[in-house]
Amino acid sequence: MRDFPTSRREFLAAGLALGSCGLAPLPETAHAQDRPADLPPADVDCPRCLGMGLIPLKNPTPYVFISGQGPFKPEDAVAGELCPECLSTADKNLLVEWAKSDHATIEENHRQWQGRLSGRLLLLQTRHATIHAQLRPADARKAGQAVEALTLHLQKVTDSLRLTPTRPVNYLQTLLWNRAAYDQFRKAMEKLYPTEQLGENWLPARDANSYDHFLIAHCYLTPLTLRELPPEYHSLKFAATRQIQVATEWQAPLWLMEGFGAYTQDAILKDVRVSTVYVNDRGPGKPFTLQDARKQHVAGQTRPWEEILPRELREFEKADYTQVLGMVAFLMSREPRQILELVRLIREGSPAENALSEAYGQSVAELDEACGKWLSG
Repeated sequence: MRDFPTSRREFLAAGLALGSCGLAPLPETAHAQDRPADLPPADVDCPRCLGMGLIPLKNPTPYVFISGQGPFKPEDAVAGELCPECLSTADKNLLVEWAKSDHATIEENHRQWQGRLSGRLLLLQTRHATIHAQLRPADARKAGQAVEALTLHLQKVTDSLRLTPTRPVNYLQTLLWNRAAYDQFRKAMEKLYPTEQLGENWLPARDANSYDHFLIAHCYLTPLTLRELPPEYHSLKFAATRQIQVATEWQAPLWLMEGFGAYTQDAILKDVRVSTVYVNDRGPGKPFTLQDARKQHVAGQTRPWEEILPRELREFEKADYTQVLGMVAFLMSREPRQILELVRLIREGSPAENALSEAYGQSVAELDEACGKWLSG
């Protein structure tokens, strides 16, 4: 499935304009509480939380709130625990109050969008995302569950929140039902923002059915696509790409963004069905898995890493999508702090090749060889 691409120029412009928060606030979220006034700042050099102030929850239960299906419980919506090293004396109740404040803003935002879209709109909230959905509750729940599973998986693998930096108050997705609703959504966005602020791909994306826009990722579904491509694939791909974008402050290269989106789909949903493509006939064309990446390597159908690292979207071919899945899966399988170090170095401006070598202690050629052995194993 083609996800309409946001250009790298748009990504970088968004990063410059929005800073490290990852999203420009919509008018109704502009006054969302960034952090409780009484919560001390985290130590940016803290070795435990890596400057996040929070660490993963112990034995978390997946959390998805759906409007109309039980009350919101702020204590369940808290995304992590206070860092025991740099925020050991802070009041943990502040996190509950923060979640309560965020939810009030999210509900007001939802009411605004209900008015703009003139119809029934479900509100879903996970610990790291908000989803507005014109879907049946059972279908919408699957989307929320996929996003929640994604963030819990990344936190378990890395023992950190560094790869899951978004908050539901400033990361939104909209899942629309049919083309007419998609057009209505676009008209609403054009009333909120001047066209030039929506980015260079806004106008071309009018003919797409899925657009990972830097303000609100959105797509539309139909009875046919609902069967072939359930909403959880859209939501998971959107969320995975946004996590790596925000974690690197919008500096992530294409191979990392696309590989990360594929890795997480494969890990959570067991295959990859949504990819960002330049033209359809050069995209994957069908679902693929990590097993396909292994077979492709054994068959000698991969590029040297030094060739694939600088490739732009317009240069990507079918085999490249499978290869970057294998590359990111390999990098994620190594010592967890190495992927976090890679993200930090990219965030601070290091070229991908230099960042890989420094984070993993091997040259790109050596990592390429090690990845091949891992895929063949």
